[in-house]
Amino acid sequence: MAEQAGAERRGDFESSRGFPDELEADGEIEAARWYRETLAGLPDPVRTIEDHYEALKDSVVEAVVRVGHDPERVRSVVLVPQSRATVSASAESYPDGSALVLISNAVLGLAEVYGQHLARAVMKPNLRTFLKKGARFLRTGRVEFDTELLTAVLRHNSRVQRSFNLAQTFMIGMEPVQLRLAELLSRHAMRFVIAHEVAHHVLGHAGRSHLAPVDGVASCTGEQQAELEADRLAYQVVLAAQQHDGVGLPSQVPLGALVAIAVLHYAESSLFLRTGVSHPPVDRRLGVLWQEVPFHVRPTFNSYALPLFEATDRAADFVQGSRPDVDWALLRTRPEVQHHPFSLMAHDVFVRCDELQALAPDQLAEQLGPWPALHEGAEALLDGRPGDAARLWELSPTWFDTWKTQAPLAAYTVRGRLQRVPALQDLTPLLRCPVAEAMAGLVEHTIIRS
Repeated sequence: MAEQAGAERRGDFESSRGFPDELEADGEIEAARWYRETLAGLPDPVRTIEDHYEALKDSVVEAVVRVGHDPERVRSVVLVPQSRATVSASAESYPDGSALVLISNAVLGLAEVYGQHLARAVMKPNLRTFLKKGARFLRTGRVEFDTELLTAVLRHNSRVQRSFNLAQTFMIGMEPVQLRLAELLSRHAMRFVIAHEVAHHVLGHAGRSHLAPVDGVASCTGEQQAELEADRLAYQVVLAAQQHDGVGLPSQVPLGALVAIAVLHYAESSLFLRTGVSHPPVDRRLGVLWQEVPFHVRPTFNSYALPLFEATDRAADFVQGSRPDVDWALLRTRPEVQHHPFSLMAHDVFVRCDELQALAPDQLAEQLGPWPALHEGAEALLDGRPGDAARLWELSPTWFDTWKTQAPLAAYTVRGRLQRVPALQDLTPLLRCPVAEAMAGLVEHTIIRS
């Protein structure tokens, strides 16, 4: 049954092949050309990612068997990657004993981001700087970590996903030794995410889930004890996988698990307006992992957890009316940040979206002045007349009714629909983005969070 359900979900990922054509149709000629030139001569990116996920799943499945679980039940798991950001990770068990696990490509992208930044902090490019780092840690108990840069990169990542439903981010230049560690941490993190979902299946949690793996599912069972049990088993599975393949050190597994928790927390906090059910608080999840971590690794684990989650929480602040604490200029000025045309074109647009987030509702309405119908609709929302607002924005009134109660509700679900209102169709997608952001801010204030 999971195979059949998975086949129905694979179309989502296959659709990502047409992204350059979508860019070109929307007038983003330079970005479309860059994507085509970048992909030319490379293996099929969709197939490459699918193969990567399948290899990760296979390593997790065999590790779950090695730690003592039923081989037949574990090997019936089907994993299907999702190209869109409206699902982070989910598991669904079926009566025949099989299970379908969905993992968003957004999770893979975030694992790479966190892995790179953590690797740059942990591994210095030469022995002298490595020893200086160790001496500083022994003297102060603090580690060097570029919190500001990670905050900016994460913020850009989530802006892309909230506005365009795409997993795209900045890559960071690193020395080869750092790159190898980053890849290893990302692999451990992805194994942890997959193992967490598989754990729900083998421990019988997924059968109790209130949620099916549909667009917008941000979390698993909603039962916090079950989530902590899945975290504990996932850690043991990743450790068993590392011991089997012999790549890296066992002491690096806790850092990979730390990345995984950060990824899931950030995805849930930044990509969803309403999650329905959620994972346990981060401190409880880290407490479970801390109990599994060897004593000699715990100081390092604790030291990197603090700046990692500081950056995560700052980047995930999308509360309308708050002023984001993000230094966007770093993405243009720091030499280690690697650019491509889409990221450069979108930079100023996303800075503008952050500026709009800090505005009060009446100020957001003023931003829609150049579009009389949109401005009048905004005034109707502020006056408590959503039906008139829907008519002026040429939306079905059922959209507002749905958004008022839908859980989970992804940020892109609202923004993607608002970007398609007829009044904005003469603009390119990038120019539509801040206008739709102002509209979405009003919807969140008057409809979703009212």
